[in-house]
Amino acid sequence: MKKVILIGNGGHSRVIQEMINKNNAYELIGILDQSVESFYKEESVIYDNTDNLSYYKQEASFVLAIGDNKTRKKIMKENNLEPENFATIIDPSAIVATDVSIGAGTVVMPGAVINTGTIIGNHTIINTRAVVEHDNVIEDFVHISPNATLTGTVRVRNFSHIGAGAIVIPNKTIYENVSVGAGAVVVEDAEKNTVIVGVPAKIIKRRS
Repeated sequence: MKKVILIGNGGHSRVIQEMINKNNAYELIGILDQSVESFYKEESVIYDNTDNLSYYKQEASFVLAIGDNKTRKKIMKENNLEPENFATIIDPSAIVATDVSIGAGTVVMPGAVINTGTIIGNHTIINTRAVVEHDNVIEDFVHISPNATLTGTVRVRNFSHIGAGAIVIPNKTIYENVSVGAGAVVVEDAEKNTVIVGVPAKIIKRRS
């Protein structure tokens, strides 16, 4: 059983805690969060401030249990964490084809579907009931929200976020640092550093 410490204790973290608790492959031994003022232990789980993260590097594998893509990257960089420091968590109810590649620290949440030929990078979130069809490439620090659908051969580049219920039609690329609004339908490639919304999705804002 792999020992896991979660970084973050908000709503996203609580869903991952539930996933770990019903999965015999993992044991939740700790939670680190900026809101914890000092070390304590509750029902065999350690709670401590994120500033003390380095003390636990040899104790367990980490998961960045934070929804914001850039915050996950910031914590990883500030603490000199490498892919081998992280666990990959897949809920037992997710359907994942046998040839799918999933990177370190990525979380596949309840009811998600990931089909054949897909490659998913590090520290990405495939959220509840998201559908990732065949031959997609999803890079690092991406968030695919609940009920979003990526049809075949879609590419989603680093730091992009696909909103809840959004659809991306086949063979399209969502370039780096794009936010796709909830319910949007993406029928063209999405330029990097943009916010796109609507049906069909259009740019409404440029991002830094």
